[in-house]
Amino acid sequence: MSEHVIILGATSRIAAGVAEAELLGGAHVYLVARDQNELRVVASDLEFRTGRAVGVVGFPTLDAAGLDAWSSWLSTLPAVHRCYSLIGSEAPHSGHLADDVREALAANVVDPLRVIEPVLEHMGAGGALVVVSSVAQLVPRPDVLAYGAAKSALSFALQSMMRSERYADRRIIEVRLGWVDTRMSIGRTVPGLTIGPREAGTRLAHCARTGAGVRYVPGWWRLLAVLAPPGNAAIAFRAAIRRRFHRLPGANGVR
Repeated sequence: MSEHVIILGATSRIAAGVAEAELLGGAHVYLVARDQNELRVVASDLEFRTGRAVGVVGFPTLDAAGLDAWSSWLSTLPAVHRCYSLIGSEAPHSGHLADDVREALAANVVDPLRVIEPVLEHMGAGGALVVVSSVAQLVPRPDVLAYGAAKSALSFALQSMMRSERYADRRIIEVRLGWVDTRMSIGRTVPGLTIGPREAGTRLAHCARTGAGVRYVPGWWRLLAVLAPPGNAAIAFRAAIRRRFHRLPGANGVR
């Protein structure tokens, strides 16, 4: 019997990489996103390349009616074995810090949790929730202040959920994503330290087979996290890369 896999925010190239890995592994995959036209393009391409059918689900509105409809759809599945959340967006740069942080928190913490919570309720014991976070929280910088703050809040929420008795029989996995060669980071990547979106997706799918906890993709970011929890060495590392390559990711280059 095929396992049921849900991918939230499924129109990115990274999400397509996750979906391909799951489809080739025999899972029944459902792509969920707001942009229906782009979602259908992604689904058609996956079906052509893998020879397997892909489910397409319209992203719910986040009012009470939309979330009820989302929960009702989830209840039609025999079980949810794995769910990947790639919901999130860059923070605005209006010049008003409080407004930017509020919008970033809504897009990267509140909205994802609203959609994720019903999934966890319908997930069977042993199921895995993989949520994409960011290494931006490791590198305090003015240009990602609101975005990094939001990802830090998401990380805190996820790690608290990992310790909750309510989800004790499910695996919650936070993946702090680093430099990936996507349209968000065109011209901003660092040679030799960046992976492609398909590889990133494959690594996310691998993370879903591990225990609850925090993972890093690419994995070398873990060294930075261990060596410099306050971020001082991270800032020094960034400066060294800037001197070496004369180009460094801005807000678009670090998810």
